[in-house]
Amino acid sequence: MKKIKKIIAIMSCKGGVGKTTISVNLALYLANFLNKKVGLFDADMYGYNHINLLKVEKFEHFKLEKKTFNPVNVNNVFSMSLGYFLEKDSAVLLRGPMISNTVLYFLNNTLWNDLDYLLIDFPPGTGDVYFALLKNYVIDYPILVTLPNLLSFKDLIKSIAMLKKFNVTIFGIIENMKFYRCNSCGHQENIYGNSDLLKKTILDTIKIKFFYEMPFFLDLNVNSDVPNILYTNNSDILTIYKNLCMYILNN
Repeated sequence: MKKIKKIIAIMSCKGGVGKTTISVNLALYLANFLNKKVGLFDADMYGYNHINLLKVEKFEHFKLEKKTFNPVNVNNVFSMSLGYFLEKDSAVLLRGPMISNTVLYFLNNTLWNDLDYLLIDFPPGTGDVYFALLKNYVIDYPILVTLPNLLSFKDLIKSIAMLKKFNVTIFGIIENMKFYRCNSCGHQENIYGNSDLLKKTILDTIKIKFFYEMPFFLDLNVNSDVPNILYTNNSDILTIYKNLCMYILNN
C-alpha cells in the first residue's frame, strides 16, 4: 500500500443507491480523462458487480492458493474483485471473520503498482468489511452516497454515526438521482420528492467539503451494464463526473 497516494472510499449503509456505478465511472474518468493512475477494489463480497459494469467478459480466473495477484487492467483502470476468482453468478457464503479476512487478503495481496488513487467500493451496511478496512487503512476521501428520500437519509445518518466511531472525517456526500431531466423537453422533476429539508438537516449536523447532487440519467441507468463514461454521448454525464473529480483533485 506504500505506492498508493490516496484512497477514495465510496460508502453507504443503504443498498441500491448507486455506489458501484459511481465508483466505476469515477475511476474511469480519473484514468481516461485526467490521466491518473487508478486502482478499483470491489469490497462487496456478496454483490461483486465490477466485472459486469466494466464489461469484463474474458479473463483467466485467479487461484486462491496464489500469494499475490496482478490486478486486471480494464480501460486503464487496475481492477480487483472477488468475481475474478469465481465462476459467473456464483453465490458467496461467508460469515463473520471470514468476510474480514477475505477482503483484507485480496486488498493486501494485490500488486497495485504505483497509483494516484485507489477507489474502494464498499458494500451496504456497517458490518465486518467496514470494521476491517477502516481499522487497517487511512481513507483520504470518505464519500457517502444517498438517494433523495427519507429512508435513504435515515441510513445516511447511520453511516455518519459509524464513521464517527472510527474517527473518520467525511469528505463529501453524493445525493444520487436527485432529479430527472427529460431528454426531449428539458423539464426537471424530483422523482423522489423534494429533499432540501433533509439535506439541510444533514448539513446542520456535520461539516463536509461538499454535498454533490447527481441527477438521474435515463441513458446511464438503462445501459448500466456498461462503463457509461467511455460510451456516452451525453455531455451532462461527463460534466457531472468532471466536476466530482475536481472536488477531489482540488482538496
